[in-house]
Amino acid sequence: MTPDSLASYESALRAIRGGGTPAEMQARVIAEYLAEHPGAQAADINVTVTETITETMRRSNSMTIPNEQKPDLSEMFDLNRHKAVNGYVDRFEELLRQKDAIQNDIKEVSAEASTEGMFSPVEVDCMKIIAKWRVKDKNNAAAEKLAALRRISNAVKVDLFSWADKHRAD
Repeated sequence: MTPDSLASYESALRAIRGGGTPAEMQARVIAEYLAEHPGAQAADINVTVTETITETMRRSNSMTIPNEQKPDLSEMFDLNRHKAVNGYVDRFEELLRQKDAIQNDIKEVSAEASTEGMFSPVEVDCMKIIAKWRVKDKNNAAAEKLAALRRISNAVKVDLFSWADKHRAD
């Protein structure tokens, strides 16, 4: 490279970094070149400057418009899975909030049953257990377990159910 072409290359780099349209970049390079070389004519260097800018852009591997934001493909296609993770975290958070609200409702119903319904804490716990059995459709399994408890307790002479049978409300 000759010193003149080196100066053109450096001024083209400054013009590209300065941004703007290609015509604006070319005008900056021409003005800078004319300031450095007073005897030169703008018409003579116009083609050379355009070629220098194009070559400079090729060398810097940026044939795009300067100051243009390149799309982030990893963000666009969620390659790092951040959007998916955020989605799951949001869903878990919402479900946990719902769970907390439901647990608070269960506590309120339990307190209401204890005070207004005049049920003992043991009876309230049994109500919860039976509700769980209903939800999980385990009524038959629970009935089998109770029948087995009655049979086993009779066999070993442990009276588990006599108190409940005497105090049974019909």
